[in-house]
Amino acid sequence: MKIIKKIFKFICKCIFAYSFCGGLYLLIEIAFRQRTDLSMFFLAGFIGLFVMFFNNVFTYETDYIIQIIVCTAYSTLMEGFVGNIINYDYHIWDYRNLPFSFWNSQINLMFIGCWMFIVAVIIPVLDYIDWKLFDYLIDVPPYYKVFGKKIYQFKKK
Repeated sequence: MKIIKKIFKFICKCIFAYSFCGGLYLLIEIAFRQRTDLSMFFLAGFIGLFVMFFNNVFTYETDYIIQIIVCTAYSTLMEGFVGNIINYDYHIWDYRNLPFSFWNSQINLMFIGCWMFIVAVIIPVLDYIDWKLFDYLIDVPPYYKVFGKKIYQFKKK
């Protein structure tokens, strides 16, 4: 029975992270572009799952900057793959007229910066949710280090 509970909790955690990140990204796009596409929900959902799993594979000792770089690289690769498959006609986003666009103009350096900011925010948000709602390392509040120095730790209640 304990294994079933553990599997159920894991499935709930995945569904929550996927839905939370997908929905949040749709809201961000609507706020800034006044439109979005359902495919962006799926893209952001997969990115959210990656961030959650990446943070569960590595410890809180992993440098926060490394976490941001790895998750941003994954986000950028996913944007490129999805863009070349789904956005081949540029109906979702169009970077063709922007400088520093590459990979068939599906990726733009400025938007890599946007992904970096979003990832930097979502890492601690998902860590906090994982810790509070899904009992991940319940005795160790999430913390973040930069160059070996702890810069922030959530408070244990």
